[in-house]
Amino acid sequence: MSVTTVLIPVPEQIAEALVAGGPQAATAASSLIAEAIPLRRLVSSVDAIREELHACLFPRWKAGRPPAAAWLKAVISLFRRQRPLLDADGYDPFVHLFGRSLPIDGPTPRDVATALRSLLADPPERGLATIAATIERLDRRAAEILRQQELVQGSARLEEQLKAMAQEVAVAEDSHSALQRSVGRLALLLSLTQPLWRLDGQSLPALLSAVGMEEPPGSPAPLYEELAAARPVLGPLLTELLPTLVAHEGTGAFLSSSDVTRCLGAIRLRRTTVMTNAADAAAPLIVLRHLRLLEEALSYCELTGMGLLEAAGVESAPALASD
Repeated sequence: MSVTTVLIPVPEQIAEALVAGGPQAATAASSLIAEAIPLRRLVSSVDAIREELHACLFPRWKAGRPPAAAWLKAVISLFRRQRPLLDADGYDPFVHLFGRSLPIDGPTPRDVATALRSLLADPPERGLATIAATIERLDRRAAEILRQQELVQGSARLEEQLKAMAQEVAVAEDSHSALQRSVGRLALLLSLTQPLWRLDGQSLPALLSAVGMEEPPGSPAPLYEELAAARPVLGPLLTELLPTLVAHEGTGAFLSSSDVTRCLGAIRLRRTTVMTNAADAAAPLIVLRHLRLLEEALSYCELTGMGLLEAAGVESAPALASD
């Protein structure tokens, strides 16, 4: 069983077209896949050297260093202002390398989201150099590894497989099982066509609760409301879509694009309270790490006008074939 929660940006209009099926779904799928292929090339290129980057950057991770002797820590504490949490903006492999599809670096979540948006708007041939330029502030050797990496070529077979997967998102019949299958196939497709953020062993509702966000996120039902208006029998079935992961599998919470804006605004407005709650959590460093990743995902979705869906187990699906 996967214990990784994946946060997936959702282009809502495209998702609504895909679940409805028909000619509009084919048009939406073509648009989605055209943007996805350059992203897959970049992600595959980084995946090929991700462990090499990890080995190079590991010494930069303060939490990975041997702890100082007790007497030395006591002396250091006399001369250092105490912080409730350890370096939220420092290097962390579970943020930079394993928490993101692409290791774009930046001082704030908004900076990372802005850089990622610009990166994906440029030709993929510039992508690795762009990522390297952001990583250089962490380590020049890691930046050079990225610059020397060759960009993975596109795959015609991959494009055909993504098109086939897009066709499976449509709700083929008026049943709960068809609806659940549609949500699962949508999550899988989007996990392959959008940048991702990963939380290790924690769900989105649990993270929001840990930092004091009282209003829990809802289910993916809003993505199916237009379809339900045309097929009323689906209406009651939407209430059966759960807003939480079950046994850490499938899909869980969903934030619409308007929910994304509200959630991000609340985190920013209540920053002091949010950080205090994170400091009081059972595992404050993990909560802080996950909060950073969530803010990046929310910021990216806000910039691009997307919603955000959580899922688990989609990355354990069989790898798509390549040429």
